[in-house]
Parts: sequence; structure tokens; C-alpha cells
Amino acid sequence: MNEEESLKKKFGCRVKYLRKMNRITQEQLSGMIHIEPPNISKMEKGIHFPSPKNIEKLAEILQVEVKDLFEFSSLEEDLNQLNALKKNKKAFKEDKKKSEINFKQLETNKDELLKEIFDFLNNSKITNNDIMFIYEFIKSFKKYKKTSNI
Repeated sequence: MNEEESLKKKFGCRVKYLRKMNRITQEQLSGMIHIEPPNISKMEKGIHFPSPKNIEKLAEILQVEVKDLFEFSSLEEDLNQLNALKKNKKAFKEDKKKSEINFKQLETNKDELLKEIFDFLNNSKITNNDIMFIYEFIKSFKKYKKTSNI
């Protein structure tokens, strides 16, 4: 890999990192800069390099100075952070899916739900604050149910 290709790749990684840290999708970024979405992907992969005008737009959108787009000293750390975020996001999605499945199962089985509540309440680690919270929640839920005609 020659020096120019290396610069493009490093720049692309830096832009990707900053874009993700700002929670901006490639599609959103392409709309803000007025370039086609595939070109954002190519830039982040180090295939294309943006024009000076687009570099200035990138800096503004990503809330950094132009020089910060070329700050490659922490690039490996940035990539590790992106990978960690990706793993956390995947784990969150899996947990959410499991939670939705469990909720659907409980929703269709009141006896199971009552058993879960009973088991929770009989747990020796439950505090008075926990009981008070549950009591207040049930009162609020009853009030909500009356007013919304559920």
C-alpha cells in the first residue's frame, strides 16, 4: 500500500469513527454533504477522497476542526472503540429480542405472570422501597386503566 492509499484509509476510518460518535448514518451524512450515499461508503473504505470543500463540510457536520479529521494518532483506539460499540449494539438487540419474546410469553399466560410477581415478592432481598414502588406503580396503572378505558 502506498502513502496515498494509506492516507485515504486512515482518513476514511477517522471520518467513520467521528460519524458514528455523532450518531449519523451514512445516508444522513450524504444528504448533509449532498453526495451519493455509496460515495460515503467508498470514502470510509479509503477508495475515494473528498474534495477540499467537502472536507470542510465534513468537519462542520462532525463538529471538529479540519485538522482533527487528519488526527490519526489514536486511530487504532478509535477502531477498537467502534468494534466495542458494534458488539454492544448486537448484544443489546439480542437482549431486546429475548425480552420481547419473554414479554409475549407472559402476556399470553397470566398465571405465569402472577407466579413471576409472587416469586419476586417472596425474594428475601426485596426492600420496603421495592414494595412501595410496586404499590405506587399498581395504583398508577389502575388510574391509567380507568382513564384510558383499557
